[in-house]
Amino acid sequence: QPLKSPLAEVDATANMAAPSPNIKWAVATVSLGKHASHTLDRKLAAAAKFGFQGIELVYADLMGYAAQNQLPPLQAAEQIGALCKQLGLQILSLNPLKNFEGNLTVPLTERLAQAAEWVDLAAAAGAHSVQVPSQFAPHSTGDFAVIVPELRALADLAAARGVGVAYEAVAFAAHHATWQDSLRIATAVGRAGFGLCLD
Repeated sequence: QPLKSPLAEVDATANMAAPSPNIKWAVATVSLGKHASHTLDRKLAAAAKFGFQGIELVYADLMGYAAQNQLPPLQAAEQIGALCKQLGLQILSLNPLKNFEGNLTVPLTERLAQAAEWVDLAAAAGAHSVQVPSQFAPHSTGDFAVIVPELRALADLAAARGVGVAYEAVAFAAHHATWQDSLRIATAVGRAGFGLCLD
């Protein structure tokens, strides 16, 4: 007779609170296929069909859609935003704006110019925020004296367009790899539109 697990009689849902209506089931567009036939519009239709309420819009997918349809990126973002509304999908973020803070090889002015393009795309699509993974380039710094003012500048730039910043401490980061790190950074940045993306 097979051994019976002591967990077999435990109701795993017994002590679970009902999910908040503010928490949406979401999926990153990159997770819905990378084959050439998996176009962004088909991915979005699939997400809606299978009950997802939100998406993380991956930049490469958006640029692929723009190229396939011979559209300027901003127009592509507007079309994707309109399609998401039709499908009942909320765009939670445009991601990933990589290696922004503490970058020792690219001047801050250039990084902010690139970020402004991302913020414009996010605003055009109706995305809630731009997702920023923590710095993972080797030639970088995690010094709060450097990264906090840079992230404040990013948050202010985004806020001016009605877009937030979701900071994500990634496990492979060069300096800040835990959620505790990202919470300390968000607290130090101290901007209402600067929050966390928990990885």
